[in-house]
This record gives sequence, C-alpha cells and structure tokens, in this order.
Amino acid sequence: MEPHNLKQRGRQAYGGPETLVVVNDEYDDKSAPGAEFGSYPSRVPGTKGKTYGAYPALAVDARDAVCDPTDFAAVSLDAGVEGMLRSRDFVITAVLTLASLVTRLYWIGRRKAVSWDEAHFGKFGAFYVRGQWFHDVHPPLGRMLVALAEYVAGHNGTYEFKSGSAFPDYVNYRFIRMQVSLYGIALVPLAYLTCLQLNMSRTMATLAACFILFDNALCVMSRFILLDEPLLFFTAMTLWSAVSFQRVSKYGRQFSRRWWIWLLMTGVSLGCVMSSKWIGLFSVIMIGIATVDDLFRKFCDRMPWEDLAQHWNARVVSLIFLPLIVYTACFWVHFRLLYRTGAGEHKLSADFQAKLIGSRLNAQPFDISYGTAAEIRSLYDGPGLLHSHVHRYPDGSHLQQMTCFPHRDVNNRWILRHGGDKGVSTNYTVAPIELLTDGDVIQLVHNKTGAVVQTGKRFLAPLTTSHFEVSAANETDWDKGSRDWRVEVVKQKYKKRNRKRVHAMTTVFRLRHVETGCLMRVGSQHLPTWGWG
Repeated sequence: MEPHNLKQRGRQAYGGPETLVVVNDEYDDKSAPGAEFGSYPSRVPGTKGKTYGAYPALAVDARDAVCDPTDFAAVSLDAGVEGMLRSRDFVITAVLTLASLVTRLYWIGRRKAVSWDEAHFGKFGAFYVRGQWFHDVHPPLGRMLVALAEYVAGHNGTYEFKSGSAFPDYVNYRFIRMQVSLYGIALVPLAYLTCLQLNMSRTMATLAACFILFDNALCVMSRFILLDEPLLFFTAMTLWSAVSFQRVSKYGRQFSRRWWIWLLMTGVSLGCVMSSKWIGLFSVIMIGIATVDDLFRKFCDRMPWEDLAQHWNARVVSLIFLPLIVYTACFWVHFRLLYRTGAGEHKLSADFQAKLIGSRLNAQPFDISYGTAAEIRSLYDGPGLLHSHVHRYPDGSHLQQMTCFPHRDVNNRWILRHGGDKGVSTNYTVAPIELLTDGDVIQLVHNKTGAVVQTGKRFLAPLTTSHFEVSAANETDWDKGSRDWRVEVVKQKYKKRNRKRVHAMTTVFRLRHVETGCLMRVGSQHLPTWGWG
C-alpha cells in the first residue's frame, strides 16, 4: 500500500511507509498495547518527546489505519507546539477577530445622528424597553436583541429615534452600536472556521475570511443599529453547524455526543435565523435540501431500516421541532415584554387588546345597553370594523356607503337603539337603562352622520351581485329600505354569565334583517377607488 501523506486543511499528520499517527479522542484505554499518550514515533523527524496534551496517540500499521478528519479538526496542533489554545488555527482566528473588531468598531460614534433604518429598529428597541405594544412585519428576535443592547446601554426608552435627529446626551448610542456590531464582528472568524470544515487549506480559509473582513457593505451595516447583523450572524452559525455536522456524520461515529451537539446547534441556529427576519427561511430551505439529500443517500446505500428510522427521527426532532420551539419561544418572550397599549394593537383581537395595560377596552362595561356607542367587529372575514362615511354609492341606491375598515376611526362608531318608532322617540340620556339581549330588534345609527343602516331587495350589492346592497340613509331616504335588524346570539365565550345578554367582546352575534330575512356579512372583495378600497 502507498504511504499516507496527510495534510488535511493545512493540518499536519505524520505518516510513513509503515506507521501512521492517528489522534483518537474516542480511545481511552491507557493500558492498551501500543497506546502512547502524547508521544510521536521517533521515526517522525523533529517530533521526539513532543506531546498532544490530553489526547492519546495510537501508532498502528498504515495498511489498517482509518483516519478520521474530524479528529484533526478537533486538535489541529503543529509539531513542537503544546496545547490546543496555542495552535495555529487559534492564532489565525484570534488575529482575524481582532482585525474584525478594528474594522467594525473604529470611530463607530462618528455619525452622531440617527441614520438609515436606525429610525425604525432603534425605535422598536425603545418600545421593548418601555413595554409598549407595536406591530412590525418581521419576527421579534432581531428587534429584541436591539432592545437588549439599548437596555444594557442604559436607555430608558423615551427617545423616539427620529430619522436624521441628533442623539441626546442621555442615549449612549456608541455603546448600543458596539453591542449590535458584535454580531457582524463574529462573521469573520465564523467564515474561517466554516471553510476549514469544508476541507479548505488554512490559506484559502484565511482568504475567504478576509473577503468578509474587508467587504465594505458588511463593514457599514455592522456600524449601525440594524437587524442585518443578527440575521447574518445566525445564518453563518447555521452554515457552520450544518457543515460541521455533515463532516462528523461522514467521518465520525453516528449518534455520538459530538454528532448530537452539531445537529442540535444546527436546529437552534435555524430557529434563531427564522426568528430574526422572514428571509431567514432561505436558510431553512438550504438545510432542508441538504438533509433530504443525506437521508436519500443513506437509503440508497441500503442502510438497515432501524438505523434509517433513527436518523429520520433525529432530523425531525432537531431540524423541525427544535427550530419551531425556538421560534415560538421568541414570540412568547415578545408578548411578555410588550404589555402596555400602543400603536398597531387594533390589528389583533379585542380579547388581546383588553389585556394590555392602558387599553380603552379595559374601562368599558361588560353588558351592553341601549343608547351605547359601540364598534362592531367582523369575526370570520377579517378584523374589519363596521364603517360608514359621507361618500355615496355611484350606482344603485346612491345612499351612504357601508364598508369595513381595519383601523381606528370615528366613523366606526354606531349608536344602538330600539327598532321601530320607539328608537326614534326615546331619549336614552334620561331613559331607564335597558340591556341588549338575544332576539331584540335594533337600529344602528351612525355616530358621525346620523344615518341609519338599512337594506332591501330593490338594489344589488355593487360587487357581489348575488347579494343585496347595505347602505346608510338619513331621514329623507328612509322609504328606500327597512332599518330594523334582529340580534341573534351565536356563541358566548363566558357561559357563566347571562347567556341571553349581549356582552362586550365575549358575545358572538349576527344581525338578521327583519323584512328580508337576510344576514349582514362582509364581502371578500375590496371596493374600488370610489369606496376607498
């Protein structure tokens, strides 16, 4: 057999025509024949008396040796150098990290004003610090890390991070930027370590890390309060963990402790990258394709079904359930931190809004009485509130438009009064309190314009022509339709209370038109420009 000449990724292993030194971290029998703890064979030039530290060296016949590259990746020592912490890889990693610190932190406070997307993400961090609810399109992990940086820097959450404005003296913006930049700093050593696991030499791995080190875009993004640094950091962690796992899986012992560590690290990193920005889903796709390919190759190699099932179970638990747990945990922390009322809460359910400190829904009565100004929310077809305005339909009845509007507005309020002539003649400010119950006939009066909701069979809906038009009419137009609606309770969330009464936020009900027998519903189509759709 030809002599082994091993130089994997620039790490030196010593072989000859007859012997080969193999670092075996799974070998722990100190009394076994041929086991020399830390001693190279004397036939290797310049290595006599040198040691590996705590790792055993096993001298075997080269024809029977099986070299595990992951062992060299774990130790990576040069001849004549003692201790892992003084290896060449450690020195290179330390130098690259130091250079990354310089390029990312040097004069980081030169720009003393809110720049670029700092106006968004710095403000979001301030919301977390003061516990005020807000809505954003991205998952919460990246924003919470920004909030952590602001909290550590002593920010009290009062600064609004208005674009272009100068930072006040009480905001230590330099320290906030430095903390966020740490995620960008870590990209350089991670690039080096990942390339080593990809079987590249030290020279090529260092060159790849230098590309990250001197990339102008990465340097600039790392110097501001943005979400890009945490996103790229978790993406790099995912790639490093996945490559290291594939290497251990190929050359090492299956289901060993190191095998599980790298697999679980991949799952945790996937959960973090998903929880930072939606674009992190591309990392999930990448790992998913690599995992399917790996399992398919094991199937093609006719692996026993029992072993293949164990591999499937390990991947499902570590790469599906674990990332979902991390993702869910981030949202759990997000909802725990934001406990005060704030912008964007109207997009969530009324039950959720009522749990926020300072919400206007906390001060309302549980029972609904006649004469109340109420907002009616659609349940099944979106979070829109029953809405009307002075604008009229261009066709059909030419009466006041009836729509659903997803935002807070004074035109969303309706006064509940009795049906028929009683509602017109009753003065609810002095009349006895009467509660709204199941089966009552009511009228809905627009609080802003005084128009009353009505419908009839004379006019079809402007878009869904299989339905009748719902409009709001003033006194001069009342002859065009009926105004009476019957309340039908569908569900009570709290059954211990009076089931016949209509309760705020907890009663699901529908409105049936008395004259036609039709139910009021929300259409699935948006109105054109004349309906502000």
